[in-house]
Amino acid sequence: MALTDWSAPQHHIHGEPKGLKYHFNRFRRSSHCQDLLFIAVVASVFCILALIVCVFVKTPEAFIAVLGIALTVVGWAYQAANTRFGVVDLFAAEIATLCRVSAVSEFIPNSIRRYYAGGDFPKIESLSDYIVVFDNHAKDLEILDGDVVRYVTQFYVYIKALTDAVSRGAPAQGPRNNPGALNIVFNAFLAFESARQALTVLMEDGVERTEYVLTAMLSEVPAYLLLLSEIRDPEDLRFQRLSNRLRQYQVLIAEIEADMSRLEPASELLARQVVRVWNESVHEEDTITLPERLRARPPAPTPVAAEVDNRSGAG
Repeated sequence: MALTDWSAPQHHIHGEPKGLKYHFNRFRRSSHCQDLLFIAVVASVFCILALIVCVFVKTPEAFIAVLGIALTVVGWAYQAANTRFGVVDLFAAEIATLCRVSAVSEFIPNSIRRYYAGGDFPKIESLSDYIVVFDNHAKDLEILDGDVVRYVTQFYVYIKALTDAVSRGAPAQGPRNNPGALNIVFNAFLAFESARQALTVLMEDGVERTEYVLTAMLSEVPAYLLLLSEIRDPEDLRFQRLSNRLRQYQVLIAEIEADMSRLEPASELLARQVVRVWNESVHEEDTITLPERLRARPPAPTPVAAEVDNRSGAG
């Protein structure tokens, strides 16, 4: 019996490793490299025209020179495109990973439970810097399109604001009466909303983009629903911003629900969770009541989490 090379990539990562055909098609179709594609096409067309001219006037030396220049330009454009793709993938990976960590740790659901329970929002000092890519490669964003840079930068500004808010904590002021706690959730909502927007302009592969966007929405949607149900003052700027988004979310959730059966299994699971929390919370006349599982007292921390909190407080 032939042995299986279990260390091959296909046994450990989703999908086949990307080959030359994939990278060429990505360069040809990507919105991140339209200017580079235009340069490569112009160089190729110029080379073809030079060939036609050389055939009639019989000057092969000129054609060879033009061919060399054209191939140099095309090669440069392709390498520049690969550099852009590297920047895109790097930032998309960090943003998606932060969203995934938040969803797995139930940062927003636990924040909602603390808010309803009236307990303290403990001060949490980060033990390590999770925003490594942006801190070390922010300058690389300048090679991307302006709209991409805008949404990516917004995410990192909001995530830093969230980090600052969490590091200050929010002392208990009674159930559903803690402006500091709502401020933490509002900063988190803005961070995850901008993460979703940044991922939509960064990612061009539909399957990966869908999974990444739904991962961000796992945290974004519950945060939005809590804020919409608790911030009711029409004069409050936050209320105005939240209420203006309601129709957009209704359309988006309806589209996700309609498309759910056509999603990949991993994305379908995430989509069902997003749709479920929305449908359980939004009632007739757009009244909002979060389900009991999101309003119950938060569970006791695990020994590992307790150790992290203790070390954070000691720091």
